[in-house]
Amino acid sequence: HPVTTGALFISNKVAGIFSVFTKNKSQAKGYKTDIVGFLLEGAKKVGSKFVTFSASSDSEYRIYESLGFRKIGEFGCFETDACGIVAE
Repeated sequence: HPVTTGALFISNKVAGIFSVFTKNKSQAKGYKTDIVGFLLEGAKKVGSKFVTFSASSDSEYRIYESLGFRKIGEFGCFETDACGIVAE
C-alpha cells in the first residue's frame, strides 16, 4: 500500500512541488525525503529551471533544506471551510 504521495506541477520551466503527505504510521522513515527527491528528478528531466514549494511545518522545511534549498521568503495562507474564509 502507498505510504507517501506528492504532486509535481510544471509550467514555463518552473516546477512546483505540492501536497507531499506521508501516513502517520510511516513518518520519520525517510519516505517524504524520497518522494521529494523523485519529484525533483522529474522536474529536471523536463528541463525545469526553478522549483518552488511550500512547507507547512519545520520538519518539512528541514527536508527541503537538506536537499539544498534555501528560504527566500514567506507568505500567508488562506483556506476555506464551511463557514467562509479562514486566515492562517
